[in-house]
Amino acid sequence: MNGLPGQLAAYEITSGDSKTTMVVAAVSTGADLPSIVYMSVPDSKKELLPDINTVFKSIRAAGQ
Repeated sequence: MNGLPGQLAAYEITSGDSKTTMVVAAVSTGADLPSIVYMSVPDSKKELLPDINTVFKSIRAAGQ
C-alpha cells in the first residue's frame, strides 16, 4: 500500500457452487480514523482477480 501503515486481509467465501474473493484493507492516512478499502470478485468474473493487486498497489495518501 505504497509504504502507508495498514492491515490487509484477503479471504474466499464459498456458498454452494459459488466462490467470491474478498479483500479489505484499513490504511492509516494520518487522520483520526483509517481509510477502509474493500473489493470483492465473484468466481464468475475471475479474470478480474489481477485487478485486486492494481487497486491495492495504487492506494496513496491524499496529496501524494
